[in-house]
Amino acid sequence: MQTRAGAGHAGRFRRPDARRPSELGGAVMAAPADAALPVELDERLHAAVVRVYGDLDAALAPALRQVLADAVDRHSDVVVDLAHAPTVDPAGLSLLVRAHRHARRCDGTMCFVAPSRYVLTVLHTMHVDRVFPIFDDCSSALSWLRRRTEGAGAVMAASGARRPMIPASRLTTADRGRRADAV
Repeated sequence: MQTRAGAGHAGRFRRPDARRPSELGGAVMAAPADAALPVELDERLHAAVVRVYGDLDAALAPALRQVLADAVDRHSDVVVDLAHAPTVDPAGLSLLVRAHRHARRCDGTMCFVAPSRYVLTVLHTMHVDRVFPIFDDCSSALSWLRRRTEGAGAVMAASGARRPMIPASRLTTADRGRRADAV
């Protein structure tokens, strides 16, 4: 008999707004028959959607790294659809965090869609669940990103700013020096 570490405690770490796969329409964890690659990029008007088919592990990392880098370079906002990614290992988590930092440097946002319970538990355990906005479906994530972008654009246009102001608490030492030079 095989046991999983923490098998009895997975529900304790579940975010209150997260839904179980059965509540999401019984999400299937296998790739569709027509999916030739484990990672798929779908470019939309305001954001890129990256769909992952398979475990987020070291084997998938090279393909996912390239697709995420391309997605962030073309669109600062990226939605990562994890509905077909049942697990994540340290290599996959590290890759997602690095891609998130790249998106932040480009004044963008990376969010997740429909992560499995296992992936949610790993995100919570590693204290990065609050870093990534998490949504139940792609349309919700894209709508949120569009409203966020339009709202930031209106504020920037009214203030005459070229880029959003970053709170001083989130600036690196180099950024603080640049801000002082600009004043």
